[in-house]
Amino acid sequence: YKVEEVEVGYSELSLDDVSFPSKDGFQIKLDITVVFGLEPENVPFAMLRFGNVAAIVDKVIKPNVESICRTEGSAYQAKDFIEGTTRETFQRTFTESLMLRAKERKITVITGLVRAIDVPENLREPIQQPEAPRLCEDDDGRGVQDQLVSHAPLPR
Repeated sequence: YKVEEVEVGYSELSLDDVSFPSKDGFQIKLDITVVFGLEPENVPFAMLRFGNVAAIVDKVIKPNVESICRTEGSAYQAKDFIEGTTRETFQRTFTESLMLRAKERKITVITGLVRAIDVPENLREPIQQPEAPRLCEDDDGRGVQDQLVSHAPLPR
């Protein structure tokens, strides 16, 4: 018999520069942290199938993180990764998909956290900068800035 000591509990894995093309062809890079582990009752199965915890990282966690990011991420345009609601949707879908794929292999994923999203700078800057005031022409042809005017309701 071969006895191998296996740490039961959770490990944290950080993956930097997970990249994929967006729907509109821009290269998106993510930094991701995955917290995963083995439940005591699943250790024999996991060790028989994968060999050790390092093999679980190499054969399950990393390939699935990259696959899910490619598949899910390529459904979005690059600008969608800058906006809050789309980022949240991607985060939720990514985590749920990773948990499901790991569970099929008797590995528990607590979270898959997207820590950073890097969108090409030439696309990111115009979206993140506040909108510049627009100019319009007044009666005598000089440029003036648009102004928002608050109107009180008119009396009846």
